[in-house]
Amino acid sequence: MNNLYFFSEHEYKTNKYVKIPSVFYERGLCDKVRNELVRFKITGIIEYQENLFVILPKGMDIPSNDYEKKRAARLIYKVLNKYSKTNLLDEEENDWLGDKETTKVFELVQWLVEDYRQNGLIYMQRRIEQINGNGRINWSKTLAKMSPILIKNKLFYIDLITSKNDIANDHELTLIHAFVLKEIKERFGWLFNFSFEFYIDNVPYSIKYMQYRLQQALRTTYVDREITLFKKILSYLDTKSRHRSSDNLNIYATPFFHNVWESICSEILGDMEELHSIVPNPYWMFKGNKLKTSQIPDILIQTGESIFIFDAKYYRIKAGLDKLPGWGDIVKQLFYALSMKNKFNQLFNVFLFPDTCNNGFEYLGYASVEGMEDEFGKVLAFGIDIGTAMKFYVKELDNQKRIEFVDKIINKTKEIQLQFSS
Repeated sequence: MNNLYFFSEHEYKTNKYVKIPSVFYERGLCDKVRNELVRFKITGIIEYQENLFVILPKGMDIPSNDYEKKRAARLIYKVLNKYSKTNLLDEEENDWLGDKETTKVFELVQWLVEDYRQNGLIYMQRRIEQINGNGRINWSKTLAKMSPILIKNKLFYIDLITSKNDIANDHELTLIHAFVLKEIKERFGWLFNFSFEFYIDNVPYSIKYMQYRLQQALRTTYVDREITLFKKILSYLDTKSRHRSSDNLNIYATPFFHNVWESICSEILGDMEELHSIVPNPYWMFKGNKLKTSQIPDILIQTGESIFIFDAKYYRIKAGLDKLPGWGDIVKQLFYALSMKNKFNQLFNVFLFPDTCNNGFEYLGYASVEGMEDEFGKVLAFGIDIGTAMKFYVKELDNQKRIEFVDKIINKTKEIQLQFSS
């Protein structure tokens, strides 16, 4: 099993327990302050040689025990995997989470693990043909290749071509499949919650020979599962050869987790897309021509005659007041409310920050404009437990619990707003 090291995005942490490879700095994955502090600028998983680096998102505390650490890493992988598969990635995001050489090994391992769970080890069956054997008569080949004899004006076939399925005795392809799965278990078993037992120390084949046998098998099989499986194993063996390079990295991570956080909050709260069409648009009237721009709130929810405007903010709220959203973010959120206040009886404005909290969420405070609170209103700030949010996102927690969770946030928002009004 690889060595595991945990960090949090944008948090300075001592690196005296592990030497950060120089290639990390060269590729901009992290930066260094003095000799013993390192700060990662991405969220996700990096495999380098025999080490795995797991970088948790902002707001998520590093668990204190190994079991919870591994659970957190699995959750991060599942979140990034879902996000990359269900969102249209822009060019920069695709460079990180798209179908690239650096992400290939994770995709291959996931496919091979799921295939094994569904189908088990490959056991090749060969069709054995014999003359007058004890298998089923293959009449089409018998008629085409064998010569009949004539007896009393009737044709008789003395020699019949028969065929039967026979399990391959050499088991080479089974051993190759088992070898790959055993290595996956040792290398990534904890990440994919994958257990595999096969009693063999080492497969006595070189990678080149395994590739030869797989290519040979591809030329003789027409079974869809076998074709796909052999191609995936070949790709995995290719990445294994590449993995030995001293500066090679396998990365499943992104420096754009703010987009992931927005997607998480949108799905959990149930953004009502149809409401976005009623948001008034700013415009330019320039030399007689009108050009509309747009307001794009993150999340809109309507309950009765009330509307909730949520803005998912990926900030390190525990780092201090100077790390909170500034003037531009606050004004934008206040203007959303001002432009829609005549359309609804009640309007609620909320920032959502990633946090670690026992109750799932916590009220943190609010933002407004000094002396203009009544005119402009307030933007409430809630910390959302990021572990809970990610579990909802990947369906580790059921939908009924999600509905109850959202109801609690909405009710708490109304309660606090009422306190301000009284």
